[in-house]
Parts: sequence; C-alpha cells; structure tokens
Amino acid sequence: MRLFRWRARSSGGRVYNGEYYAECEEQVIDFIHKNYGYVTNIERIKDKKAFQRWFEPRLQFSNKERAIFYKQLSTLLDAGIPIVKGIEMVAGRLSEKFKPVCMRLNLSLQSGQPLSYAMSLQPDIFSRMNVSVVEAGEVSGQISQVLLSLSNFYKQQDELAKLVRNVCIYPGFLLVLAFLTFVFFSVKLVPSFAELYQSLGVKETLLLQILLSISNQLQNHTVALSCMCLISGKLLLLQRAKIFSLLMCFPGIRRMRHSFLEIRFTRLMALMLHSGISFPEAILRASVALTDT
Repeated sequence: MRLFRWRARSSGGRVYNGEYYAECEEQVIDFIHKNYGYVTNIERIKDKKAFQRWFEPRLQFSNKERAIFYKQLSTLLDAGIPIVKGIEMVAGRLSEKFKPVCMRLNLSLQSGQPLSYAMSLQPDIFSRMNVSVVEAGEVSGQISQVLLSLSNFYKQQDELAKLVRNVCIYPGFLLVLAFLTFVFFSVKLVPSFAELYQSLGVKETLLLQILLSISNQLQNHTVALSCMCLISGKLLLLQRAKIFSLLMCFPGIRRMRHSFLEIRFTRLMALMLHSGISFPEAILRASVALTDT
C-alpha cells in the first residue's frame, strides 16, 4: 500500500483534502469520485529515508489505548449506533492522535468497504492479527463481541507489560547508578590516583592508563559527549520497540522471551477461536501475528 495526499472539489464548490492508502492513483480517483466529486490534485507521499525514519517519532498506541478504543466502539455498536458514527464518537473521546486514524477508517467505510479492509489500509496501526479477528467477526455477524474480545486481549497485554516493566525497574536503576558511579570515579578519583603514582615515582599500571585516558576524554570533550548522550537517549526512546526486540535475542533473556511468546500465543489462539476462526487457520494467523512483534 502507498500513501497518497489528495485534494478535491464538490459540485457546490466546497474543497476537501486528506490522505488515503491505495495501490495506485486510479483507486484514489475512484474513491474521490464516489465520496467528494472532482479531483484537483493527487500526489504520492514518498517514503522517508532510513536515517530520517530512525529519528522521527512513530505514531504508536499503547495496549491500554487500544483496549479503550475497542471497548468503546463495541459498546456503541451494541447500543445500535452505526459504525461510522460510532468511530466519530470514539475519536472525540480519545486523544488527538486517534483522530486522523479514525478519519481514515471512516473514509473507507463511507466508500462501502468493511471495517477489516479499512484497518488493513493502515498496517502501521492495525496488525494483521487485528484485521483477521475483525474480519472473522464480520463474517459471523458478531463484530461487537469480537471488538470486546480484542479489548480484553489488549487489557491483558497491558497488565503483562506492566509486570515486565516493574521487574525491569530495579535492574535498570542499578545500571544507571553504576554508570554514574563510573563517570564520577573517572572524572574525580582517577586523576588523583595518577598524581599519587607520579609523586611516588611508580609506573602507572595498564588499567590506570586506560582509566586516565577515559578521564581525559570525559573532561576534554564534555559538550560533545553530552550531545552524543542526548542523541542516543532520544534514539533509544524512539526506537525502544526495535531495541527491546534485539535485547530479547541475548542468551540470558531468550528463555524469558520464549515464556512471554508462549503466553501471547495462547491468548491469541483463545481470541481467534472465540471469534469463530477455525483451529488450523487460528494457528497460522497467531504464528504470523507473533512475527509482527
């Protein structure tokens, strides 16, 4: 799918603009003709370079936000509210970053597409697992129950993530404390040891020479190193999901990752089977969903 930015004008002269995911410009033109009128401009939004993507904050939704989104939409559908109106109401209740996502969903729904297809046009927001489960709910006619199941699934995922986060707080605190202690030792104490060795006429050891070199670098390039730390910190924050996946490949953490994936796989299987997906298809889609994380 490619992202296009379009501009249109209705027969009454009103101007519309927006963005739309499609395979080609012809699909965008067809979408505009059905919903808005005449096309005045279409341009494809080019993919950004890898370097720019690394430093650009991604539009991400937490498990808690996803649980609230599906829960509210399920409640509105159970109350008999049409899905387009329901998505508009949900967008008004949630944070601002949900509004463009909901707007794109409604644009596809208003053109006659099902919700699962509208979600598939935003793969960065809705995973293949979400699309498959919603599609099964549409086929079985139990879309509100399926959305409620998705809400419960993401609620459980949020609780599990909080548990893992709480377990990692203490080791992370120790690592930060160890790093700060090392910096203080290198800047304040190592030069004193070097002066002591020099006053006694004793040759510096290899370890002391290495520490003294690090101390000199820290003192002489404080500004540059501080900037590097800030850039690295921002990079770690923006790409924490990818970095977390890389850390999970280390031998000491791999076993914990396997346990985490087993829990996620069983929950995915339960969700899909409850949604009416056949057992073989549920296994296939659950395994595909695990590769997305």
